[in-house]
Amino acid sequence: MSRCTPQYPAVWNAVALLVLVLWISTGAAAVQGQHIIDRYQQARQMHLLDQLYPDSRYQAARPQAPHPLAVAVDSLHRVAPPRTAPPDSNAFPVQQIRTAHRFEKEWLSDTFGDTEWSFLGPQPERTFFDTTRTVDLRARLQAHYDAPTYTLADDLQPNRDDFDQFAYWFVVNDSIPVVVSDANGPRDRGLIVATERRWRDVLPDVRRAVLAPLKETPDRAPYVDYFYDTVDGRWYRVGYNGVRFFMEPVARRQLTPGHRPAPPTP
Repeated sequence: MSRCTPQYPAVWNAVALLVLVLWISTGAAAVQGQHIIDRYQQARQMHLLDQLYPDSRYQAARPQAPHPLAVAVDSLHRVAPPRTAPPDSNAFPVQQIRTAHRFEKEWLSDTFGDTEWSFLGPQPERTFFDTTRTVDLRARLQAHYDAPTYTLADDLQPNRDDFDQFAYWFVVNDSIPVVVSDANGPRDRGLIVATERRWRDVLPDVRRAVLAPLKETPDRAPYVDYFYDTVDGRWYRVGYNGVRFFMEPVARRQLTPGHRPAPPTP
């Protein structure tokens, strides 16, 4: 009686290889699937904010402040309708706000170089400063506080963790350091506000005082910043020319560290 031998070894080898590939790819597929879900949720959130706050798009630089709409949303994020808070007699008194200029960087480093920073965490409701596009808020900062203390043009080092595009430094009441920076580049919304950890409890009051002029008198001033997109590996000129917001690619060889581009004219 002859021994039974496989009739189609090549077929079985192919099947085994397919099973192995599917097993190995399962973990990668799960990670990729979660990444797609995160991207989808972020896109839905940005789409929602675009619908609720249409007055702060790149090309729609309108003189009036965005008018928020109280609209119910899905389960991704719940955006509460804005409300006017009653005066708080216990609010921290902000008596003086001084902008630290570009030439004061060495003094800032010597004075606050060892500071342990604290950021304002998630708030129960989104404010004007969370929903307005960063490019718009940057133009308002330029109008009220002049040029930033730091910009990416100063050193052209995109792999930094303190800001992606710009940072304003303020000294409140002669002793409290406050940093206002972009949240995640020009495509995002809102600003990040940080202060020394020991002043964490008064940060909401300080944030409100520093940013209030941006909403009360919505003036905008022309500006140009550089931004490096880590996704597509390209540099961009980002700004406002007095009429519209823009974001256009620029060659790295055209950039010189320490040379800030001049604000454009309409």
